[in-house]
Amino acid sequence: MSATKVGLIGAGNMGHPMAMRLLEQGIDLTVCDRNPDAVRSLIEHGAKSAPSAKALADSCEVIIASLPGRETSVAVALGPDGISSGRAVRVYVETSTLGSKIIQTIADGLAERNIGMIDAPISGGPPRAREGKLAVLASGAKGDFDLAGPILEKVAESLFYLGEKPGISQVAKIINN
Repeated sequence: MSATKVGLIGAGNMGHPMAMRLLEQGIDLTVCDRNPDAVRSLIEHGAKSAPSAKALADSCEVIIASLPGRETSVAVALGPDGISSGRAVRVYVETSTLGSKIIQTIADGLAERNIGMIDAPISGGPPRAREGKLAVLASGAKGDFDLAGPILEKVAESLFYLGEKPGISQVAKIINN
């Protein structure tokens, strides 16, 4: 597990405390964010830095995304210099609540490049992320979950695998809310 190189894109309100938690748990973590201050803080705690989503996907097998909105999430995952252009990435984990249609769009685009996707919306807020006590509802191919699950367990007190279809977790989170 420790050999898996993990990337995190979006070191903001939720991403930063998740990144700190992963670093404390000994994860080999590379981060990417538009805000150099957010990245600098994580580098001071042992993270590496990537200048772009593509660079992150060229060096990390599992990438966790914590992004502020639908358009940003689609652009980061599928844009010309996005995750889908990366050479190393095997599984992309989207932690934002984006809706099942957007998740399916991202999953389909990544599948064209043989990149798996785990739909994993999170609940709990920044303090719980920092403590590793988030609730995570995950869906996606079982093999992809098997790779990403041990990493998600580092930030989750409760990790629920809901099945093979990305988007199911989005619906479950809305129902739960």
